[in-house]
Amino acid sequence: MDFKLHAPYSATGDQPEAIRKLTEGVRLGLDEQVLLGVTGSGKTFTMASVIANLNRPTLVLAHNKTLAAQLCSEFREFFPENAVEYFISYYDYYQPEAYIAHTDTYIEKDSAINDEIERLRHSATSSLFERRDVIVVSSVSCIYGLGDPIDYKNMVISLRTGMEKSREELMQKLVEIRYERNDLNFTRNTFRVRGDTVEIYPVYWSGRAIRVEFFGDEIDRISEINAVSGMPERVISHVAIYPASHYVASRDKLNRAILEIEREMEERERWFKEHDKLLEAQRIRQRTMYDIEMLQEIGFCSGIENYSRVISGRAPGTPPMTLLDYFPKDFLLFVDESHVTLPQVRAMYAGDRSRKESLVEYGFRLPSAFDNRPLTFPEFEEKVHQAIYVSATPGEYERSRAGQIAEQVIRPTGLLDPKVEVRPIDGQVDDLIGECNRIIERKERVLVTTLTKKMAEDLTTYLQNAGIRVRYMHSDVAALERMEILRDLRMAKFDVLVGINLLREGLDLPEVSLVAILDADKEGFLRSETSLMQTIGRAARNAGGRVIMYADKITPAMRAAIDETERRRGIQDAYNKAHGIVPKTIVKDVRELIEITQAEGEAQRRDGVKMTAAEREREIAKLEKEVRAVGEKFDAAEDVKLFVRQDRHGEIADRYVTAAQLGEQAEALVAGKMFGPELKNNVWTMARVVESRMAPDTLGLKMIVLPYTAEKLADSLKTVATSENFADLSRQYSANEELAAAGGEVGVYPFSAFNTVMAEALSDARKGDVVKVMSGDAIQLVNVYRADKPSKHYKVATVSYPVEASAATLRDVHNQASTFAVNAKGSAAAFNEAASKAAVTPRIATLNMGDRSVRGLEGSREVARWAYGADKGDLSEIFKVGKDYVVALLTEIDDDEYASVKKAAPQIQNRLLRDKKYDYIVKNLSEASLAGAAESFGSEVTDFKDVTFGSFYIDGAGGEPALVGAITETTEKGKVSAPVKGISGVYLFEVTAIDPAERQQTAEDEKVRAEAMAEGMMQQRLLPALQEMAEMKDLSGRYF
Repeated sequence: MDFKLHAPYSATGDQPEAIRKLTEGVRLGLDEQVLLGVTGSGKTFTMASVIANLNRPTLVLAHNKTLAAQLCSEFREFFPENAVEYFISYYDYYQPEAYIAHTDTYIEKDSAINDEIERLRHSATSSLFERRDVIVVSSVSCIYGLGDPIDYKNMVISLRTGMEKSREELMQKLVEIRYERNDLNFTRNTFRVRGDTVEIYPVYWSGRAIRVEFFGDEIDRISEINAVSGMPERVISHVAIYPASHYVASRDKLNRAILEIEREMEERERWFKEHDKLLEAQRIRQRTMYDIEMLQEIGFCSGIENYSRVISGRAPGTPPMTLLDYFPKDFLLFVDESHVTLPQVRAMYAGDRSRKESLVEYGFRLPSAFDNRPLTFPEFEEKVHQAIYVSATPGEYERSRAGQIAEQVIRPTGLLDPKVEVRPIDGQVDDLIGECNRIIERKERVLVTTLTKKMAEDLTTYLQNAGIRVRYMHSDVAALERMEILRDLRMAKFDVLVGINLLREGLDLPEVSLVAILDADKEGFLRSETSLMQTIGRAARNAGGRVIMYADKITPAMRAAIDETERRRGIQDAYNKAHGIVPKTIVKDVRELIEITQAEGEAQRRDGVKMTAAEREREIAKLEKEVRAVGEKFDAAEDVKLFVRQDRHGEIADRYVTAAQLGEQAEALVAGKMFGPELKNNVWTMARVVESRMAPDTLGLKMIVLPYTAEKLADSLKTVATSENFADLSRQYSANEELAAAGGEVGVYPFSAFNTVMAEALSDARKGDVVKVMSGDAIQLVNVYRADKPSKHYKVATVSYPVEASAATLRDVHNQASTFAVNAKGSAAAFNEAASKAAVTPRIATLNMGDRSVRGLEGSREVARWAYGADKGDLSEIFKVGKDYVVALLTEIDDDEYASVKKAAPQIQNRLLRDKKYDYIVKNLSEASLAGAAESFGSEVTDFKDVTFGSFYIDGAGGEPALVGAITETTEKGKVSAPVKGISGVYLFEVTAIDPAERQQTAEDEKVRAEAMAEGMMQQRLLPALQEMAEMKDLSGRYF
């Protein structure tokens, strides 16, 4: 199939000439060309036009994930009928394997793979084998080692209707290409078997799966099905199932590789022994034999990429297989922003090599691991036959090698390069605030570039305090989040974006009319001529675009950038006047995130049939009408808490937050108004402030954790505890061993991290205070050793009506929980540190024998079930409990028949004190009246009413069975009793009135009462038990 270009406009200005020159250059065999196009001149459209003219598979290389995602979205709009794929590193988190010799520290490879990006990578490679009309937009990940494309292609399973193939043979083949059987959890990269039917979820598909039905040993029918509902969508006659890993090989090839790995291991071991490196010799044998056993048993091992050269049968030192090898020989390469991308490609090899040298030298890896690497720059050049370098500021390398340079200086919209002003650094931030306010009044946006991450974050906070809606973006912000930030900027979710080096090449933001460059005269990479030119270009998509450089002197780089900008403005202005063009701002739709982050589900009626567009619109309009009616009542409600508790969609936050943390809701909520209703991420949301309080922004805490029975000990410790002795007291008394070992150190947390109980206890705390907090099954004594300046915090009530379940939101929260779980492994200290980073407060809970859930955590039976089967120090999986995700750490197991002295000490101490008090009172009791006895012992007389034998509880004293028994046995009024030894103290009492019971409780009465209680408990537990045993799904998200 040929490329079909869909565009609402045609080439104008100097685009037609650039397209013609580049197309002819490729056809004439020019190896390298340059497209020199200024920002906003339509370089992407020119690239798309050249691709459509040549009809060749194309690789578009971008220098970062954000730009790659933007390009992918644009090419998908230009080529909706063709395959436009996305290929970047699939790691959300990646710690490469390394060894630091001087500290003898081995760092094991650790990573968190983004499943959606992995799917897109597989989609890219499978498309390259199926068709020629393919565009792959990639980062420099494309020069890193990938599996052998020949093996990848040869291991494809081809299925046709009528083919003779047994069910067992298909299952065996699927296992060989790294698919896993899972009959319960049907996800990508798995298959399941139901009788004569095999269902396969290809690793490169999303929401669709393959159903293969057998009749004996013959394939009877092949269907494409919905992966969630299982409903067939279409019947197909042929399907190809590509491997679930790029590192696959046939069993024969794997066996040959194992022999070669073993031979290399023995040779390396011999070399180590000859050089008297016995530790390294033992290490290389142990590690390699483990990998060999894994390869023999399951065909895979951790770090299999380090054996890729051996598995593919390549000679030592030969280039690795990469994405470039999956393309046919006549593919075309576009290097976008080549002045940045090519230096990245050149730098990749050296860093990888230096890390591998330590691993090989000290016996962690075989020398063949050197060949698992990115391409060297000469190897990259050899694999590329024809390339077009695209940049507004091409480097010397591109200029010197180009067969021709095609220029695009004229913008189709007639826009000129922005005007550049230079202003003094003194007072630059205050001047910037004034400029921002003027731009915001015009409903336009501002970009600000700084020199460091810290400066970007601090400036963001300062601007927020000045009432400006602002966010920052730098390299610590995840790739997918960067795309969302840029989209939200365009959609006016905020007005100012602060960055460092990411607000440069390729960002397409026509709403931005001002770019501010702080400290422009600080010479270096970030303020070089190329960097300044690229940053200036971000304001070139708006008719009123301006650039302000804050500097005390004009550096050579500034002068060159300003002069080149003025030269281009002259050419552009002359062209506009000659053709009667009036510059106008680019109008461009705000694209949703590309299919990296979400795929929308199809709405269905209650009978399961797919809704028509009209039905879907009617349902959405109906819901909006209902939501707005609720919003009017919510806004008028005098008792916000009561309103929210009565609405099943309502929720009161468990934490207090600052105005800055309220984000887009802040303006309305801080002013005492209702926010919303607003539709975002498929959820209608409205909010009001329930209460506000002044509290420190940040608190540093130490803690002593005591059993809930040790309240008197807690009170005693509170009276003697100070900041100076608190660590020692924690080591001596804290029931939490990890916390005791750390001297009670909890860490520094923002006030917004604390739940309501803790927040209310600490809101008025000052440095040096010791506060007692009753929390769950424990008493916490908290020492505040740091308390920052108080600011206003808000507790918010929210009413939310979902239009439909948002898989993207759930995945984002789950990813946060996954990151927390990765960081929390190892110990309670690691768990607390991960909690501090995530700004959440760990909660201490105790499970007693027979508890079916964690107290205070509704619906947590799975958490309790895990705890009973776990060992001390185990970290749980991620549990979904209600709307929350829960990760638990088992810190202690008390399975002894008798409690230890340390654990029993508080109870024994209370018992001894009570006994001593009892003996003292008996010995010294001389007063005949209650008032006299109370005065002599420094106590007071309290009245009790309605004491009966049917309850051990006395209002004001709690559960006191011995006291109740003594009172109910008394038949004489007005007489002071003998001392009674109770649970909480020693009591004297006097009966003032006796009311005879209507009827005495009998054994039969007690039996009836017990049976009624048992029946009630059975009824209470019956429904949850049935729900757990049944396979039930909550489908309400489809309809509400």
